[in-house]
Amino acid sequence: MGEDYQLIDLQSMPDDAILQKKHLAMFEYLLKHIHKRDMLKLWENVFTHCQHALLVDKEKGSICIKALVWYSDAKLPEEKQAALERVISSHLSKEETSYD
Repeated sequence: MGEDYQLIDLQSMPDDAILQKKHLAMFEYLLKHIHKRDMLKLWENVFTHCQHALLVDKEKGSICIKALVWYSDAKLPEEKQAALERVISSHLSKEETSYD
């Protein structure tokens, strides 16, 4: 039960190395940049740079997108949440944006 865990320093990793990962690119990219001022621009970058990870996530039922939206939504002021919804909706189909 006492297995060691390897910590990953995302801040020291170049974005190119993060974006090469097939499954974790979205998570790592968003977590690395989560403290940037412009969360809407960050989401635009996620959709632009992580297209391969988005396709993999869509095949799995958009589990990653749902978790990342939930996580980042809490970090966004309430007056900007509608704008985030528009950014996400502009990149996903209507079926994909109905998160129950």
